[in-house]
Order: sequence, then structure tokens, then C-alpha cells
Amino acid sequence: MPLTGGSLPFLGCRLRRSIDTTTVSGVWSIIPFDIVSYDTDNLHTAAPNPSYITIRTAGVYEFGASVRWIDDNVGYRGIAILKNGATVLVFNRIHPTPNAITVQMANTVSEFDEDDYIELWAAQLSGGNLVLESKVDYTPVFWAYRIALPT
Repeated sequence: MPLTGGSLPFLGCRLRRSIDTTTVSGVWSIIPFDIVSYDTDNLHTAAPNPSYITIRTAGVYEFGASVRWIDDNVGYRGIAILKNGATVLVFNRIHPTPNAITVQMANTVSEFDEDDYIELWAAQLSGGNLVLESKVDYTPVFWAYRIALPT
């Protein structure tokens, strides 16, 4: 892709989820997204894979996610971003803050080929069901944007 004005054209997306997501203790869940804040390269399509950010233009991308867990201080909380359904690119595991909402983030940089995709996964070990809360414009969110041409 040609450079414009000495810099790369902006390619990226930011996704949100509009409703709470219930997770089951000890089970990794894929988080689907239904609101597109912006998408400059058709990186997200609601069907058939609402959980995917699909890379349309090869390059190096920064990407990440943020989630908010309801108040429950038992066990741990984990989020991971997987490439092509198999490779963990970033993982974050925390113990929740007692008597408080727990916000969790993960982000990193990786190189992608055209048609690679990433997904956000979440898990918790509380002994019961636990909710990932949807809060206007900041959780859960999932984003990716290109920062360099392929190496």
C-alpha cells in the first residue's frame, strides 16, 4: 500500500459489546461484538463471525481489549487474544480487587498476513457464573490498528 504524506494511511477498528456477557467458571468464552465505533478497512463483520477482527491489509498491528468484571473477589480473571483460533498473542490473568469492580486490559503488537484474524477470550474461576459488564463506550472493547508495513 502506498505511503501518504510520509505516513501510513490509518487502518483500524474499535469494537464494543452492548450487553453484558455471562461467563461460566472454569470455561474460556469467546466474546462477540455488536457495535463498531469505527472501522476503516472492513476489519469487522457482524456475520458470520461477530468475535473476529480480520486483517484485510498485511502489516504490523497494535491491538488490545478491555473488560469489566462485576464485583466478586473469588478466584481469578483471565483474558487472552488469540490469532486464527489457536495462537495466544497476549494473556492477562489477575486476581480481582476485593469489594470492587475489576477492570482488566491486555494489548500487544504483532505482524499479520491478509485474512489472519484475532478474537478476545475471557475466563474466570469464581465457582459460579460471572458477568462481564457492558458499560457505555469503555467495556468491553476490542481494537486493532496498523502501525507499520509488513517486514
